[in-house]
Amino acid sequence: MTAAKKTTAANAPATEALKTVETIVEAGKANFEQAVKQGTDAAQKGYEQAVNMMQDNAAKASDQVFKGYDEMVAFNKQNVDAYVEAGNVVQKAVEDLSKEATSFAQSATDKAVAHTKALMGCKTFAEVVQLQNTFAKESFDTYVQQSSKVSELSMKAANDAFAPIKGRMSAAAEKFGKPAA
Repeated sequence: MTAAKKTTAANAPATEALKTVETIVEAGKANFEQAVKQGTDAAQKGYEQAVNMMQDNAAKASDQVFKGYDEMVAFNKQNVDAYVEAGNVVQKAVEDLSKEATSFAQSATDKAVAHTKALMGCKTFAEVVQLQNTFAKESFDTYVQQSSKVSELSMKAANDAFAPIKGRMSAAAEKFGKPAA
């Protein structure tokens, strides 16, 4: 037993050293596991941040695309509205010009019938020539006045019809002429 006690007593420093080594290994293992866990947690957190950042950027980009699309749709709707307005102006102008032409034709026909009746009542050739000269002068003056009136109505109609389109052209130049922000 003495030998067993001697062996145990002789092994005590080795056992103590083994325990120290085991303690150091356990501490190293714990430190390594903690470092791996911290690294994994940091990588996971970085990955989540990157995913969230990409999702936010994608959402912002899609919002901008949809906003741009909505703006373009609204802009084009205003263009269509301007063309419809111009078409309505032209339609009204054609209607007014048609009424004016019909009125002029009716008036000219009435004057021609009255002139023909007056010619039938003439007793001399001189009266016929005088009446015909007066009728020709009045007809020419009426024609010039009517032409002037039709020309004014046409110019007004053209300007009025082009006004909404000109407004949209100005809006387009303003919107698309400046650099994108």
